[in-house]
Amino acid sequence: MSSAQEFRKQTTLRNLEAIYRTYVKSNSAIGRDGNHPARLGGSLNEEVRQIQKNMRNGNYRFTPFRQVLKIKGASQNPRVISIPTARDRITLRALTNTLSSSFNLEEFERPQLKINRISNAIAKNAYEEYIRVDIEDFYPTIDHEKLILELQTRIRKHEILSILSRAVSTPTIANSQPRSQPITSQGVPQGLSISNILAEIFMIPIDKNFMNLPGMSYFRYVDDILILCHTGMADQIEQNLDSEISARGLKAHPRGPGKKSSTGRIVDQFDYLGYVFNGTKISVRGSSIHRMENSIARVFTRYKYATKSSRVGFTMESWIRRSGEICEWYLNLVITGCIHEGRRHGWLQYFSQMDDIKILKKLDRQVRKFVSSYDLSATVVPKKFVSTYWAIQNPNSRRRNIVPNFDEIDRDNKQNILNRIFLIKQERLNEMNEIEVNSLFSRKVGKATSDLEKDIGSVYR
Repeated sequence: MSSAQEFRKQTTLRNLEAIYRTYVKSNSAIGRDGNHPARLGGSLNEEVRQIQKNMRNGNYRFTPFRQVLKIKGASQNPRVISIPTARDRITLRALTNTLSSSFNLEEFERPQLKINRISNAIAKNAYEEYIRVDIEDFYPTIDHEKLILELQTRIRKHEILSILSRAVSTPTIANSQPRSQPITSQGVPQGLSISNILAEIFMIPIDKNFMNLPGMSYFRYVDDILILCHTGMADQIEQNLDSEISARGLKAHPRGPGKKSSTGRIVDQFDYLGYVFNGTKISVRGSSIHRMENSIARVFTRYKYATKSSRVGFTMESWIRRSGEICEWYLNLVITGCIHEGRRHGWLQYFSQMDDIKILKKLDRQVRKFVSSYDLSATVVPKKFVSTYWAIQNPNSRRRNIVPNFDEIDRDNKQNILNRIFLIKQERLNEMNEIEVNSLFSRKVGKATSDLEKDIGSVYR
């Protein structure tokens, strides 16, 4: 199917409505217009007709994206996240689907699969040296002119290119700033559904030039490149890679021990995407372990402060008991992660390719100490990191139910979790229809899973 045909398919009224129901309605992020995505449902027919008309004639205009700053660390500038309006989110998803089909990028290779391939290459003793290159300020420095040229290799229709150009040129501004701001000529806003796929498309020329070269293996995840090669090849490969990166208008982080870009011998240990490769052993970077330890501690700290006083509708005794149940639910979610909206979430879900079991045993010991020190042994029954690890490795084993799949639970169980964990009154739940229950459950669990992503953080930065 051509890009024009795919675009036509994605902009049918039925598909635009489906995009709203699947990707937009239950999302709680609010754009610059101040409207919750759920409110769009009241005038959905009219909205999607207008979206279809403006997309197909190439005149669609985006509302400036709302700026949200995401803290990366004490010594780093915050990452700017762009939040579109609900209306723009429908349009962006239709564009994302069009790009996915046009460039055969329906599914990106997950970090875990890359780590598995790297591990296999190292285990075969096929290479002796590594080159790791991290691109500096990747998204903000993507050149629009070069991006459009790359898009034109698969897309000819002017209307599609015009809307994509406007999408990346739309400014991202804080609520306190005036709406009228100059369009941007460089960078791809982060946080949009098209952000990652546009970044992938922009890097296609570099991937093509290095993917199949003899005597080396090339891996890339977003802006982080790893090359395994034979002894004596690293210097020349570095020069060639630097030249290609510069030709795209990008810049690599300075190289050196302990820096984001580095070169060395494989046997001397290196890290990539938060994993640490030490010979044939695959471990996890210390900062990532520390983040998980802090997350465990936060669950118990929240319990401590929650039980300082009773809550309306509970006696003190019943509230302490309920708080223990809530503590157990969140603790087990932190340990196991979960499946929600077709995706795996959580620290151990991300680091499933590690084989350093000692780390997991240490985390299990810390959990037991917390349970004991808070006198919760009779109330909280925590799951185990080690058991979860083996359940992930063997999903068809008897342990497979350790990791909750929120996509498969029925309405009664959803209502039970909403009432017992999120403290939604049963009377209110009884008045809701199934769609309303599903929407509320998705929002509540979505917030909990977004907290799990903070346990991972920018693990490969």
